[in-house]
Amino acid sequence: MNAILIGKGGWGELLKLYIQKNTHFNLVGVYGSDFDISQIPPYTQVAFIATPLYSHFDLTLMCMKKGLHVFVEKPTCKTLEQFHILQDHAQKHNLKIYTDYIYLCSNSILYIIEALKNKRIESIQAIITQYGRFYKDENVLEVLGVHWLSVFCKIFSDIRIKKFSYTDMHQLQAVLLGKDDTQKDCEITLFCSLVHDKKARTLQISLSDMSIFFDMQGNPTLKIFENKKSSHVHFDEQHNIAKTLEFFYEILSNSSSYEEHIKICHKVLQLCCDMRIAI
Repeated sequence: MNAILIGKGGWGELLKLYIQKNTHFNLVGVYGSDFDISQIPPYTQVAFIATPLYSHFDLTLMCMKKGLHVFVEKPTCKTLEQFHILQDHAQKHNLKIYTDYIYLCSNSILYIIEALKNKRIESIQAIITQYGRFYKDENVLEVLGVHWLSVFCKIFSDIRIKKFSYTDMHQLQAVLLGKDDTQKDCEITLFCSLVHDKKARTLQISLSDMSIFFDMQGNPTLKIFENKKSSHVHFDEQHNIAKTLEFFYEILSNSSSYEEHIKICHKVLQLCCDMRIAI
């Protein structure tokens, strides 16, 4: 499929390398902040958007009006109103919008999700931190926290916000309540920071008879404690971009996978909007 990439920042450059290696997509144009809709080559079918959040809505709608499917970085857009406008246009014109919730392509996280099916989850502690102020004017929830929100929305049928507080727009602590297959509430604590002294991506999940610890940067990535025994499982977390490109290509022709993806995107954005008011 002929594709264009909009975004020449650090993430855009990394994404470009993986698109060029992917056999499903033929990259026919790469554009930066000077992008204009008239620059799209004929017969282009897909647009990859790797730009700041404020531009997602306009660029996604612009590309769809040219008949392109869209792969956009997370979150999809800024507001629920924008989300519904994009989805309405996509449905009317038989197009698809894929939001890059890349943690849902992690083999470690997919392993966890499968292990938790039909289990009573007692609590989850999630941490995601970045060192250095790389995102001067951006909200930590939209840059980092959405990664874990997407995972929670995959695990739980319903999520409610119990409380949340911002130190400033770069650091957030929140407590959520997730309803699992047993229809009982699980307390989820989330800490995310863009100005921490170290980079961390960890989950600690407690069940009545088992606990799981995930460290995306660790080796092994998973430590499982069950019935007084421990086991280790390791997955390569270095090439999840390749996996998210494969999943994007798959859902272009898989309606059921796409519908599930859109539901998760909507739930994540709803949580972001509900936790944005304190900024």
